[in-house]
Amino acid sequence: MHHLKKYTVKRAVLKRKSTIFLNFREFGDLAMGVLNECFEADEKKTNLLLIRRHEQFGDANCLKLAIKSDNKQFISHPACQDFFRNVWMGNLALENGTFRVGYLIAV
Repeated sequence: MHHLKKYTVKRAVLKRKSTIFLNFREFGDLAMGVLNECFEADEKKTNLLLIRRHEQFGDANCLKLAIKSDNKQFISHPACQDFFRNVWMGNLALENGTFRVGYLIAV
């Protein structure tokens, strides 16, 4: 009887993991759709949306959520790449020749 209980628990855990993975993929696809629509409509506003903090997500921004969830598809989107390039190039300190990439590392 004990084996049946362990099997039932293990099956429930696998089902939850499967549901979480499906939700992860679905929300990732939805995020990509929204990002595409925003980027096509207004590239500059999209950059602002990428770094806007959301209280309901622990004050995280879209980029931080994408990085933490390892959503490579989202991070590789031209909007994100443009943002990272602008941060990288905009934080070049010409006076001393050093890069200031603390934001990229913190994200």
